[in-house]
Amino acid sequence: MELSSQSAKRLFKQPGLFAIAVIKQFRANQGILLAGAVAYYTLLSLVPLLILILLALSHVVDEERLLVTLRASLEFVVPGQADALVGELRNFFAHRQVVGSVLLLTMLFSVHWRLRFWRTPCRSFSSIA
Repeated sequence: MELSSQSAKRLFKQPGLFAIAVIKQFRANQGILLAGAVAYYTLLSLVPLLILILLALSHVVDEERLLVTLRASLEFVVPGQADALVGELRNFFAHRQVVGSVLLLTMLFSVHWRLRFWRTPCRSFSSIA
């Protein structure tokens, strides 16, 4: 317990050196590239997941009511583009059998690549701990 107490005392005495060391390790381990990859793979699997959720909800809630509610919510997020997005979702609903299968495969594919990606950089982060 004494070791961690000494490290904490050193950290609080010189926080600037700690911040510089963290930034150097972040740059050495290509932190910006890793953060970008995480954002990319998250987006790659988030969009199909949201569409699959909407397809599943359409079995419980009336499809038209779901689209009207979604249009109202999308108008806050992307003003002026809500009608175009809802139109595309209508196409997804029209071809729900094919779209559901393709989206499920897309999600599994993106999860596979995300896990494959994280195996390699995690070795470089082991030097920090």
